[in-house]
Amino acid sequence: MQFPHMVYYDNTLSKTVLVFKDHREYVPVKPVVYFNDIVIHFASSYEGRVEAFKYITGTCQKGAVLISEALSHLYFPLFSEKREDCIWINYGTLY
Repeated sequence: MQFPHMVYYDNTLSKTVLVFKDHREYVPVKPVVYFNDIVIHFASSYEGRVEAFKYITGTCQKGAVLISEALSHLYFPLFSEKREDCIWINYGTLY
């Protein structure tokens, strides 16, 4: 499974944009639903992953979503995940 480098919601298209190295894909759901659909394959939920991240790191805001520790896919929100213009960056693709 290939994971996008960046994820954001496009209000004009009413779709989530998945930005890969060489192309873009569009899904007709919000980013939170997209992440939830992915982590359910790893026996978890979006809310569970965010709460676990906040608990482990001792943070209260902008919890990252750990998709897979083994694959180093961790998405950090640049803004509050509640904002429509939130952009999610995949830590595993930064290096």
